Amino acid sequence: MIILLVLGFFLTLSFYVGDALRSALFLRESFGRVYEKEKHYRALSSALPRVLELLRREDASYDALTDPWAKPYALETPVGEVSVVILDEDRFLNPNYITKIRSLRKSFEKLFRFLEIDLTLLELILVWTGQEEGSFTGRFPPKRAPLDSVYEIELFWDKKEDLYGKRSGQEEKPGLFELITVFSDGRVNVNTAPIYVLWALDEEIDWELARRIAKTRSEKPFLRVRDLLLVEGMTMDIAYRLESKAKTSSRFFRVEMSVKGERTSTRLVVVYDRSENKIVYREVR
Repeated sequence: MIILLVLGFFLTLSFYVGDALRSALFLRESFGRVYEKEKHYRALSSALPRVLELLRREDASYDALTDPWAKPYALETPVGEVSVVILDEDRFLNPNYITKIRSLRKSFEKLFRFLEIDLTLLELILVWTGQEEGSFTGRFPPKRAPLDSVYEIELFWDKKEDLYGKRSGQEEKPGLFELITVFSDGRVNVNTAPIYVLWALDEEIDWELARRIAKTRSEKPFLRVRDLLLVEGMTMDIAYRLESKAKTSSRFFRVEMSVKGERTSTRLVVVYDRSENKIVYREVR
């Protein structure tokens, strides 16, 4: 009996010792990840000015996908290689300006029909942002102010496939979040806009014309909106209508920097306002 009691005692003791050891190892690993993430963040923050230098230049009359900033690249830092991706936010449509820019509403309607999104969502966005009066069926009362983030739309629209993408037959369609932004002056940079946005910009732009615009800018970026007239199929009427909602340069740029370590990886995302030379959004993941 004594032997059994002693054996039980040692088994119980070994269990608690093992549990304490596992907890200690877990804490050590957790502190290690936190420490490594802190080193990553310091390195990313230190490298950020070098990245933004690519965007600061005297001639900002146009921005295009052929520019150096538009190509992914890597930086060497004390904590390892940092991957850098930059894209301009001005390539997307801004729902905060739907009623403020002539015929921009028609662009949104055209895009919604292609994405097979109920136009009720467009009406809800207008009420939420205070651009129009109307009934609101969301879970929360309307904000009556511009969107601070496109993800606010999830507060009053539950159909995730509309926002994040869906399959329609054999076709993969992008989600609305891939084509809109809240960081722009409402006008779209035709040198960088996705083909879906180019197509949506005017009711008379078809897929073939949108592809021609994309092909032309890849060979020679547009310096002015009127230069679109150099594209086969572009008419004076379309070019005139685009003057109010298109441009050839960008103001806001999203910078995504990431680094991988032994225990964890860290990602720094900022939105940089080149005109004001300041960061208007920052997030660490």
